Amino acid sequence: MKTKTLYTCEVCHTDYANKVDALECEHSHSKIDLVKDFRYIPKAKYPNKIEIKFADGTTHWYRVTQ
Repeated sequence: MKTKTLYTCEVCHTDYANKVDALECEHSHSKIDLVKDFRYIPKAKYPNKIEIKFADGTTHWYRVTQ
């Protein structure tokens, strides 16, 4: 039996055969700084849109699709 070692990006959970690739993947993801804004539709339990501010200063809106 062979033993395999995998390295996992802690952000997107992708497995890599070597540590360097996993670290590069982790550093490639933008870090979330805060939820800047959000929108609800009437009587909804959860928001259907959120605006995220990232550590690099950019903001993006995300919308729930069903």
